[in-house]
Amino acid sequence: MTLTFYDLPHQLSIYCVLYVFHIYRALRRLCVFILIPANPNIQHA
Repeated sequence: MTLTFYDLPHQLSIYCVLYVFHIYRALRRLCVFILIPANPNIQHA
């Protein structure tokens, strides 16, 4: 239990952050693809 408590959460949190960030970028890109043809005035980087 001590090993899981001290070793796992650090790596797990890193993987969780990367995973959530990857999903966030994918969803944002999808939103941009959906919104840009509907609103050509909106400019996304």
